[in-house]
Amino acid sequence: MESLFSAVSNGIIKKRKTPLREHERTFIRQQIQQLDSTQFKGKPITSIIAILIELFSTNLDKLPKIPKELPIDMHEILANEIGKDPETSLLEKKVDKAATVDKLLQSPYVLQRIFNPSALYRKAYLILDRKFQTSDINNINEFKWHIASTNRSFDPFITAATTAPFKDIIKIKMFPFRFPNSENTVTEFNRLSVEIMELNSQACIFTHINKRFHFSFNIELLGPDTRIDPYNMNDIGNSFAEFEFHDPIIELNTITVRFGNPETLINLDPDSLYGVVSAVGAQTLITFTQPHYCPIGSTIVISDFNTTNPISDAAIINLLNNANGLVIVALTTLTITIDIDISGLVGIIDGNPFYIYLNGKRFALRLELTYLANS
Repeated sequence: MESLFSAVSNGIIKKRKTPLREHERTFIRQQIQQLDSTQFKGKPITSIIAILIELFSTNLDKLPKIPKELPIDMHEILANEIGKDPETSLLEKKVDKAATVDKLLQSPYVLQRIFNPSALYRKAYLILDRKFQTSDINNINEFKWHIASTNRSFDPFITAATTAPFKDIIKIKMFPFRFPNSENTVTEFNRLSVEIMELNSQACIFTHINKRFHFSFNIELLGPDTRIDPYNMNDIGNSFAEFEFHDPIIELNTITVRFGNPETLINLDPDSLYGVVSAVGAQTLITFTQPHYCPIGSTIVISDFNTTNPISDAAIINLLNNANGLVIVALTTLTITIDIDISGLVGIIDGNPFYIYLNGKRFALRLELTYLANS
């Protein structure tokens, strides 16, 4: 089954001329596992592989799709959903002229919205992980996630989940984070700006270039090598960065992030590359066709390493497919070395090159969102 998956995946990659993202690989694996083998009885394996490649390549609707967001009339939602005139403040609840104090007291949230709105403040938390995001952006200078509460079904490979079904967001806080090294991050300003594109109607603005952002961080290099070592992003003078909205954000279904230095858009290095795996003495060498820019001590994850004799080679295969990652012990510009001996493989390596995820290029943004309770 793994050999079939590897062959089909490599065929789809060659046909589409683009790497498969993690959720696409998971989907294809599940579809192959569900195949009825009797359908292909008597057919050579090459024909089966060709059929599956064509099936998954041409019927892209069978792969996970990112739903397009429908346009939202903010005033219409404001008027219909929370019962206010479109031009009034969110916190000004329309009260019927015939309402009595007794009737109002039966709906304490009405009074709280009017007299003590801070009593309605609630908090939700999100993690935006570069490894698990949507595939409809370039993953170089734009990074996008869908937002879902945990009481709904969602795809964990493209979604940032929260335990709270929040709406009416009034403030977002971003905590310090580790940022991967990239070529144009540091300038004489030594500042990183973070922009949430869905919220650009309310943002800080560099007016001369119309560059918008919501948070600003101080850049701290975590090693002597300015082209390899990562950074810490620390808020200027505090332990976090905050942006408070003058008009509450009615709803937020996606978050798309861009980084600046602080004015110019930052292009990050790829966080995944295809590499050829080979034995070098008692170690494993991975060779890329472009610089990887990873430091010694960081980790990589190999997807679906396999051989033509997976039963005899099971122990080594499991070592190389360790989901927790493999430590880089030596490197050159185009190669990395890991301390696993594959010289004893019985079978021939099947599937070279392999999809290699570079954890040194990964980031995770932690957000705290303050919103208004709905009831």
